[in-house]
Amino acid sequence: MAAKFRENEIKKTYIAILSRPLPSSHVFVSLPIARDPNSIIRIKQGVVPSGKLSQTHFRELERLFRGGSKTRNYSKVEVVPLTGRTHQIRTHAAYLECPVA
Repeated sequence: MAAKFRENEIKKTYIAILSRPLPSSHVFVSLPIARDPNSIIRIKQGVVPSGKLSQTHFRELERLFRGGSKTRNYSKVEVVPLTGRTHQIRTHAAYLECPVA
């Protein structure tokens, strides 16, 4: 199984709820991720120039509204990480200012 992942024969796809809509219906993020040097939380990851390259595709599937109110939009998205970094989806979503709900 590990060999199949290394050779990109297996793809992972996730469904996530983001606390804000994406900037557009399809977003590709290609930014380096590493431990966030500005955080006191030891395991927190962030977009850091010296980090490892990480690539993530986001595709909006549906707009959701909290309690029927149109004041708080959520977004149901399909997420396909092309690399497998720790907290990659959460980190790239936060960078887009659309944190995972």
